[in-house]
Amino acid sequence: MNFATKTMGAALIVAGIGIAMCRPSTAQEKPASTQRIKLIEAGWERPDSADLLKHLKEIEKTPYDGIVVMLKGKDDDGKTVVMQSTFTDRPWKRQWFAQNIKELQAAKSPQLTDNFVRIGTNPGNVDWFDDAGWKNIVDHWRIIAWVAKQGGLKGILFDPEPYAKPHFQLNYAAQPQHNKHSFAEYQAKARQRGREVMNAVKSEYPEMTIFSFFMNSVNARSAAQADPQRALETAGYNLYPAFINGWLDAAPPTLRFVDGCESAYHYDGEMDYLRAANNMRRTVLSLVAPENRDKYRMQVQAGFAFYLDAYTNPSTSRYYKGPLNGSRTARLKANLDYAARISDGYIWTWGEKYRWFPTNTSRVNPQYWEEVLPGVTDALRATADPQYWIEQEKRKFAALEKTGTLVNLVSNGSFDNTDLAGRTADHTTPQLDWKNSTNINDWSTWQKAVKDTPPGHFQRDTGIDHTGKTGSAAARISGMTVSGTLIQSIDVKPGERYAVRAWQRFAQANGKGNITVRWQDANRNWQAEQQDVPIQPPHNTKAGAWHQLTGFVTVPDGVARLVLLLGARNQTSADDVVWYDDVQVYKLP
Repeated sequence: MNFATKTMGAALIVAGIGIAMCRPSTAQEKPASTQRIKLIEAGWERPDSADLLKHLKEIEKTPYDGIVVMLKGKDDDGKTVVMQSTFTDRPWKRQWFAQNIKELQAAKSPQLTDNFVRIGTNPGNVDWFDDAGWKNIVDHWRIIAWVAKQGGLKGILFDPEPYAKPHFQLNYAAQPQHNKHSFAEYQAKARQRGREVMNAVKSEYPEMTIFSFFMNSVNARSAAQADPQRALETAGYNLYPAFINGWLDAAPPTLRFVDGCESAYHYDGEMDYLRAANNMRRTVLSLVAPENRDKYRMQVQAGFAFYLDAYTNPSTSRYYKGPLNGSRTARLKANLDYAARISDGYIWTWGEKYRWFPTNTSRVNPQYWEEVLPGVTDALRATADPQYWIEQEKRKFAALEKTGTLVNLVSNGSFDNTDLAGRTADHTTPQLDWKNSTNINDWSTWQKAVKDTPPGHFQRDTGIDHTGKTGSAAARISGMTVSGTLIQSIDVKPGERYAVRAWQRFAQANGKGNITVRWQDANRNWQAEQQDVPIQPPHNTKAGAWHQLTGFVTVPDGVARLVLLLGARNQTSADDVVWYDDVQVYKLP
């Protein structure tokens, strides 16, 4: 394959340590955001503002950027008013929630930047045509937005799912007057109420985020039909798109929405997340009013849900995720990595059986998630903070090196022509456009041919070595007007983790090079191209000095071979030279 024309994903380069992580452009409607992924915890702990303040130190130790709070006020008679029960015609007063604001302000945290107040569609006892009842619902949204703003919350977490009778607020057939008003009439009324709600919200907090457990993703199947409107009539949440259209009608450009894609509880593998992202960014546009589609593209983000219990449940459960290479945490980490590359900014988790911090909820077991799913904290923290993951990997790698048990899988990585221990059969069999190097054992080569330009050179240079030892050698690459690379491949299995390391030196500022890890299947066909991993030199490297490049990779699904490329490019003068030495690939436990 011609390496110069091969599609590569965009890379997020981590400064100073020569490590890169790839983000695919596949299925992205909008340019990739530069912000890091934010993690939101929304499990059965169900903290209110008092719990948040009481357990703030414990919550700050979790890997999350925010949690969902269940706020409760006190009415004039001292009775509890649960803010989640938003869709009720009972009037509220702002002063009922003043204590919540005080506690939220006192619990302000530099770590918990994205806390949300949860609201829902229950009790759902107000018909969409009930003007008096909806006046109170709209005022509830206004009060909630005020509390979120004054309490320093990121915004509102909207749960569309019905949990109690009398009826399902977002389903046409469940409405008390569905025999009197047509589906289209109810849609028009739902859109009107969405506008009214959004006008109330923006009057208090125009720059908030409305994070929904799901938005139009729940109706993606209807949206994909030839006649989405007809398909929607029999769907469960068939009034929800109209309500969302009302939101969009009135939403200011400062407000954003997140479709949390709760159906991602079941996802397992990259394609699941890519398909869902495509649905959220493109397919569901058929449910969005034409005049709102540009606003939808700009202000609605794709997020993903993780049901943590699926990684601890028995195999008999419908929510079950099995181990990857013997570890269920590894399976979780792999799916988190997929979701993080594809999400527009948010990932949220839901957990029921275990806890992250103290809770009075009786249905939650006393064990913490880290006890039942060891490594889950690091897996989540690494998703939100790639630098944390890199530092953790470096520490683990350093500890493993001290044991002396790691085996370098690269043949002749020192280019001394004697480093052949551990060589496997068919280790570097070249593809059709690869060449056999004449003086560098165990390495193949490839370069981009340029018309009327002499070819570049791959040489074993005995006059230079990063250790300075007499007689030692390094690989020298020069004359690569476009690009060229030394190549070696290693048999691997999906889910395995590897450390890649090498020394590099370049003669001057132009014509630098980098290491790239690519993937093949068992038949040597290229796989997972969007998950190529470029390992760049540190930013502070200087010409003439040796520097070490280090990277960590996880083998994607469907991959059987890790292909290691030591590259050089844009070498336009005789002084543009890149050397490589002491190349290492280690399988990590």
